[in-house]
Amino acid sequence: MNKLESLGVLIKIQGRGTFIQETSAEQIMPTKELGKLLSKTGVLELLESRRCLETAISELAAERRNEQDLLHLEELVQEMEQAEKKHDHVTYSEKDRQFHLLISKMSNNSFLELMMKAIQESLATQQMEVFSIREDEQIKIAEESQYYHKNILEAIRDKDSEQAKRNIYLHLRSIEQFMEKTL
Repeated sequence: MNKLESLGVLIKIQGRGTFIQETSAEQIMPTKELGKLLSKTGVLELLESRRCLETAISELAAERRNEQDLLHLEELVQEMEQAEKKHDHVTYSEKDRQFHLLISKMSNNSFLELMMKAIQESLATQQMEVFSIREDEQIKIAEESQYYHKNILEAIRDKDSEQAKRNIYLHLRSIEQFMEKTL
C-alpha cells in the first residue's frame, strides 16, 4: 500500500480512509524517464513489444480506416519522401513518428493508441541516438523505411489487413535488427 501511495495511485485522507487517486497511465509509467533508463536488452524488448502491438494495430487500421485519416497518412508518406530526398533526418523522424501514431489512431481503439504513444515516448531517446550514426547509414535506414511505409499505406488503402500486418512486421523487424547492431 505504501508503494502505491508513493506512486500516487492511492491517497490517504486522515479520518476517512485510503482511496484510489485519479491518475493517468503517464503518471504510473513515466515513459520519457523510462526511455532514459533502458538497457540494450530493455530497448530490444520494447522494440519487440512495439512490433507485436503495431502488427495488430495495422490490421485493425486496414479494416477500420476512414478516408480523412487515409489522406493524412498519404500526406505523411509524401512528406517523409521529401525529407528523405533532402536528407533531413529530423523532419523525417518526426513524420515517421506521426505516421505510426496515426495508424494507431486509425485502429479506433483508444487503449492501443495509448500503448503506442507510451512506447513511442519511451523510445524517443534511442531514436535521437540514430542521428549520431554515419550519414550513409541514416540514408539507408530512411530508404528502407520509406519502402515499407509505402507498402503499409497501400495495404491500408486497399483494406488488406494481411499485407498491412506483413509489411509493418517486416519494417519493425528491420529496425530491431539495426538497433541490435547499433546499441
